[in-house]
Amino acid sequence: KLQFLYLIEYTKRRGRMGVAHILDVAVVAACACALYWNTLGAGYCLDDSSAIRDNLDLDSSKTTIRGVFSNDFWGDPLLSNSSNKSYRPLTVLTFRWTADIFGKGEDAAWAYHAGNIVLYAVVCALWHWFVARRDLVSRGGCLVSSLVFAFHPMHVENGASVVGRADVLGMIFMLASIDWYLRAAAERSPRAAAWFAAAVVACVASMLSKELGMLSLAIAAAFDLLLNGRVLRWGVRDEAMPKGMRDVAVRFALAAVISMGLLVAARKARGHMLSPSMTFIDNPIFYEKSSATRVMMYTHVHAWYLLLLFAPLWSCADWGYNVLPKPETPLAAVLAYLIVFGTPLCFLRTAYREKVALCTVLLVVPFLPASGIVPVGTVLAERLLLIPSTGFALGAGLLYDYVAGEEVWGPVAARGGAKLAAAAVNTKETKKEAQKEVKEAKKGKKDGKREVSKEGSGAPTGRALAVWGVVGAVLAWYAALTVERCYAWHSPMALFSQGIRDCPTSAKGHVQVGTVAMQNRNVSLGLAMFKRASEIAPNYRVPHMYLGRIYAEEMNDMEKAMVHFEESILPETEGLRPDDEVMLEYGKALCKVQRFDECVKVITQSVNDARGIGKDTPPMYADLATALGMAGRTEASLRTFEQLLMLPDLGRTEEHYCRWSGIYFSKAAKEQAKAKAQGKPADWTASQKELLNVVAVHCPHVVKKKQAASKQ
Repeated sequence: KLQFLYLIEYTKRRGRMGVAHILDVAVVAACACALYWNTLGAGYCLDDSSAIRDNLDLDSSKTTIRGVFSNDFWGDPLLSNSSNKSYRPLTVLTFRWTADIFGKGEDAAWAYHAGNIVLYAVVCALWHWFVARRDLVSRGGCLVSSLVFAFHPMHVENGASVVGRADVLGMIFMLASIDWYLRAAAERSPRAAAWFAAAVVACVASMLSKELGMLSLAIAAAFDLLLNGRVLRWGVRDEAMPKGMRDVAVRFALAAVISMGLLVAARKARGHMLSPSMTFIDNPIFYEKSSATRVMMYTHVHAWYLLLLFAPLWSCADWGYNVLPKPETPLAAVLAYLIVFGTPLCFLRTAYREKVALCTVLLVVPFLPASGIVPVGTVLAERLLLIPSTGFALGAGLLYDYVAGEEVWGPVAARGGAKLAAAAVNTKETKKEAQKEVKEAKKGKKDGKREVSKEGSGAPTGRALAVWGVVGAVLAWYAALTVERCYAWHSPMALFSQGIRDCPTSAKGHVQVGTVAMQNRNVSLGLAMFKRASEIAPNYRVPHMYLGRIYAEEMNDMEKAMVHFEESILPETEGLRPDDEVMLEYGKALCKVQRFDECVKVITQSVNDARGIGKDTPPMYADLATALGMAGRTEASLRTFEQLLMLPDLGRTEEHYCRWSGIYFSKAAKEQAKAKAQGKPADWTASQKELLNVVAVHCPHVVKKKQAASKQ
């Protein structure tokens, strides 16, 4: 009889609530668009330039669709040593379609941000639709959950950064995969098989958008076990295993096998997995020798992730070395684990048991790759909280229902509804009489003290209005933080300045501010930032490289410059070699102080190291050739410049050709003078003329000057 009463009430309200949820979805999508509308004026920040402007996969004339599926996210061949193994071809295809229409320049950045706004609004609407479709919370709880998700400030990197589109697109397909999996659980064959196949396809699409998508079936299987298998009810109040448990087990086994197959296929497609290309400053936990210390530090990071969900007070573009305080005790981690895993235990004997457990599933399972199981190039990344925050958002909706006293099937006080149903079951014998009692109670004849909203009207109770006041205050706070952080993404300087304001101990953040300052010719600010970075992290070598460059090029103080350059080539930690760029700058400094032999040795090592991982660039060869020329090794210098001409024209500038022509014409002039002194004819050979034509295209004024000098 209890089930019968709820079925009648649910059927009455279902039609009216469907229209209401459509309006709620429109409100949520509109709020998401309004929050991120100001990003239309933003440019490319952080990794956006590498993913858009420098990515050849976005150029239809240079890379085929098949090539997109053969390369990583940044356009490098997936099987090459230089690849970072980020495989997201569907996300790259969305960039490519935008580039075909609007281009890749700075003036087209608005188009990529507009695409991000639309996709973020879609994922917020889909989250509302998913929660409403599964009847996990009431209409009010559903709206609270979706608004908390849409407004959360930790999503700014996903919505404001062009690269953040991968997480948003992956979540869209993930929600589709979970929903279709649960549709398969509710259908009979063969429709169930069709829905299950659709769930697998959506899981693959999610994985091709962001690697995290391969967990879609795992999350869906957990939903199936909790909602259909009712595993938390076994043995509670004499409830037995449900009849459909066999089907649940079959689906669970299929999901496990398919997920393992996708994992194996992904590893095979990526080829040999190299050590992550990160430095000690990016992720010092990875280089920690003690396993116990490493585990303790990772658990401390987990506590910080949870803290940022509840209190998003800090935002930083880099959460690397020394940003988070080093834990002295595991107290924070223990408290975080008690909140995440202890809360479901507290509700184990209530009607909320499955729903609270689902919050934990959504919070924990998508977070596993970022938990330290798989090494990542940073200590903490805000973008990784997008999917786990669904667990937090669902918990907010459940909390609203619990405090406001709303039932899942409509805005009726939960306690009153349960009391009426219990009275109907215990004291009445027929369904007709039970229905009559419920109807009378709603008119206020039996319990005048209880607040009950009008049937189907959606009018909230007084308690619900008070709760909405609190929710409104939290959402206003979230909105203010979100809009402020979106404006920070308008320029690199604003973004990095906000990072060191919220996280003043970020050494890499100070270097980023200093780098932008030097690009803007603000030498004093750059000098101050690099000095501060070297003070925060004494073993961070990159600030010393920039300090050496400033003293050498801006202040003409080679003595101080060499002190910093020599400091820059020391290893950051045992077993970690200096960065190629740092070695290259040190070699150029040696050349300026006329230590040519040491200069050639250092730059040669830098070029060889870069070539070994496929990251050699034309500027490296130009610097090496210049060093060889200044060391008097003309033949080796010319051979190096010829290697430069053989490289793709990415990053080569007129300066490189001018350097090449300078050494080349100097040698040619000497050979002609020597031939003239010996009475032999001096003329250009065919190969020399061919090379001369190549240089003439790129550096005509230098060619004319050198030709005139050689004739004289």
